[in-house]
This record gives sequence, C-alpha cells and structure tokens, in this order.
Amino acid sequence: MVHQLILNTLMACQPKVPASTSSVVDPKQVPESNGMESRSGDDTWKGSWPSVLPDPVGLDGLPPVKPTSHALQFYATEVLLYDLSFYDVGFYDQIEENPYQYVCEKMCGRNPELVSLSLNNIQNCQMDLIQNWKEVVATVQELDRESLYEQLQYPVGVVECSGSIVHIQFGRAATTPTKLEEFDADWGGYFAKLAQEEATAVFAFGELLEHLQRWEAPESLQDWCRKIIGEEQTHTLMMSGLAHRNGKVSAVIQFPSVNQVSMKEMAIHNALTGCIGETWSAVLVRYQSEHAPKYKGVFKRIAKDETSHAEFSWVLHEWLMSQLTTDEQDKVHRAMRSMLSRLPDYRYATQIGEMSSETFGQAWGCFSGQVLRLVG
Repeated sequence: MVHQLILNTLMACQPKVPASTSSVVDPKQVPESNGMESRSGDDTWKGSWPSVLPDPVGLDGLPPVKPTSHALQFYATEVLLYDLSFYDVGFYDQIEENPYQYVCEKMCGRNPELVSLSLNNIQNCQMDLIQNWKEVVATVQELDRESLYEQLQYPVGVVECSGSIVHIQFGRAATTPTKLEEFDADWGGYFAKLAQEEATAVFAFGELLEHLQRWEAPESLQDWCRKIIGEEQTHTLMMSGLAHRNGKVSAVIQFPSVNQVSMKEMAIHNALTGCIGETWSAVLVRYQSEHAPKYKGVFKRIAKDETSHAEFSWVLHEWLMSQLTTDEQDKVHRAMRSMLSRLPDYRYATQIGEMSSETFGQAWGCFSGQVLRLVG
C-alpha cells in the first residue's frame, strides 16, 4: 500500500502528467519562508461590511485578540466571515456530541500564525462570535460564497485555544518535540539538519518501544521497532559523516525524558508523524534519489528505509486503532484530516535535488488526496 501511494505521488510530479484532482491544496500556496503574519491588528484590509448581508449584531462587543504565545502553546486570532462561511449552516446544525467545540477547534486551526503547521491536542477552546452569525452565514451561502470572496475578509469573532504544534519533518518526531538548530541550505547544512532529525528519530522510536512494551503490544511490532532504531542510528552516523565532509557539524541535541502518553495520544501522534510524516518523507527522499546531482546512492538507501518505516507506522496504526473506542478513532481521523488540509512548511532547494514549488504542490495534492481516501 505504501509503495503504491509513493509511486502514485511521484507520477503526479512527472511532466505532462496531471496531478491529483484533490482540492486539498493549491500549489501556489507553498510557503517561501517560515515567516508568520497575524491578522490581528492588520489594517491593510480596506473593505466594509457587505451591504447585501444582514448587519452584524454584537460586533462591537467582541473581546480583543490576545497575543499568541508559542512558548505557552496559546493561540488566538480573529474569526473571519470567510472562514466561518466555509461551511453552510446545515453543517453547523448537524447533531454532534459537542458542535461548539468542533467549530471552535476548526476556527482555531485557521489561525494565520499556524499556516503550514498543524495544531494538535487542542484544549480549552473559547470562541466569541456575533450574535446573528448563523443568519449571516446562511445569507452568504444563498448569495454564493465564492462570488463574495473579497467582501468576506471581515472579522466576526475571536477564538483562542491551547494545543501543541506538529511539524512534518524527515523521520519520526518524539512526543515531546526537541528544538533543532537551523542550518543553511547547502550540502553541509542540509546533512547536518538531517543528522539532527535522524538522531531525534532514534530517541522517538526508543520512546515508542517503551510504550509498546508497557501496553504489551504484539512482539512483531516490538521487534520491528527495535530494527528501526538500529537503522535510524545508522542514518545518524551517515548524515553526520556527510555533514562533516561538507564542512558542517550538526548540533548536539538535548533530549527530554520519555513522555508518558495515553494510547489515544500515541495513536494521534503515530498517525500524524508516522503515517503522514514518514510516508511523505519517503516521497521526498525517493524524489531526491532521482534528482540530486550527487549522493544519489545515499538517498536511495534512506528512501528504502523510510518506506519501511512508513509501512511500520501504518501497521502500528491499525493495531492502535483496534484498541480505541469509536469516539477516540474519530478524533484520530479528524487530526489526520486537519493535517492533510494544509501544506507542510517546506524550504525547498532544487540545487540539492529537492522539489520545486510547483512540483511540491502537485505532489502534496496527490499524496494528501490518497491518504484522505484511506482515512475515509
């Protein structure tokens, strides 16, 4: 399954081969940098409330937007009418266990400071909207939302929440992420960065193995996990050696103690950084093994191992999901769909064989569409 998914994605990158018809992502939206801009306090929008819509009730009574703090894992933003009208009123009125919480998390996830990132384990979500928002949204849908696009960039609420940010990176991340040093996009910096991420993966799989032992997971999964730890250790040495050969030394990483998580939390973590992150990593390295001006043999070796690690993640996913309740399974799928709905943060460097902006968008569109079909 993983091999076919990777092959389909790479085929979508070939010249004259159309990308997936999935509308998950627009290739033009590939981020050029890691810079983040907030809507809060932005006075560049010069529009006014659309005269064709009901006047907003309670707009002046909305609370101010508090500053986002990544260190405290606190995120706050304005809710734009465009965001709120993404769904029709029928969606908001459908019976759910907690529709307010669901809408709140959706709006929090649209925080402009989280572009290309995924907010996971959202907690304490609070949202204030204009009082007649359902009436306004219904009118927007009736008048055709897309034709009103330019007029819908108007704040109609404020949302704030807490949660952790998940980055898609090469290799598996730990449940307690470690901050990595930034390097230049030359060969030395590139391999130094990979050495850090491979070292992080060694810790992450060791952390996972401890949990699998505690949960008395099948021995086949535990043995596979041990094998991967050895492969990630080899990758770390390979990348460190290549970084040194090209004039760079990767930074020393200080790892935290093993983070104790529930099976549901691990299922979400594995789904995001394993099923999605490692499979996508295999796509990128496989592409690089065919386009890099040198070191193609190294990338082919890494791509082969990363594909195996992605397969492990999907097998582990099946086992973890079998241990969860239906409600917990739904939360895992919801987290996956959220991550797949936005482009990963990505600084591409074509001089070392990485994808261009257009190719990256095509590949992610095809990849995310396939995984979404698997999720259901």
